[in-house]
Amino acid sequence: MPDDELPLEDQVGGVEPLDFDGLTDLQVFGRWAEVMQELADRELIWSGKSPLADYAELLVARHFGVEPLKGTNPGYDLVTEDERRVQVKSRRFVPGSKPGHFGEFAEFEDERFDDLVVVLFEADFTVREAYLAPYAWVAERVKKVKDKHRLTIKAVLDEKENLEALELDQS
Repeated sequence: MPDDELPLEDQVGGVEPLDFDGLTDLQVFGRWAEVMQELADRELIWSGKSPLADYAELLVARHFGVEPLKGTNPGYDLVTEDERRVQVKSRRFVPGSKPGHFGEFAEFEDERFDDLVVVLFEADFTVREAYLAPYAWVAERVKKVKDKHRLTIKAVLDEKENLEALELDQS
């Protein structure tokens, strides 16, 4: 019997494909989180890398009513309607993880962005917190590591009352 005549469960390893129709963007990300955890439990993946950065940039761009810049654009990820260059950094908290810093800034001294938005996600991709900080605030708190600069999550959380909290719409 040809493959296209086999019952569906026999064509896909005994498992029916997931139906994503009618799910919100956040619900689809929730399904992805479940799959990633299962892969980690089976030790099929171990790096923790994810499309998190793209999702954070999209949420921040939506917040500002603009589109994220696609492709490689060192230094900032979107430009607001009032021409502010915004860099977005994010981290996701999963069981057993203790992320200490956001992604590194390349060529930080070149002041390639005006504002930084940091987004902290729960394991299921729900936004835990998001803050906007001007470049000058970031410059006072980054730590140089070799040729790059890092901003610790602790630096943000310790001073979050001095930052602009953002409400990011995940509907």
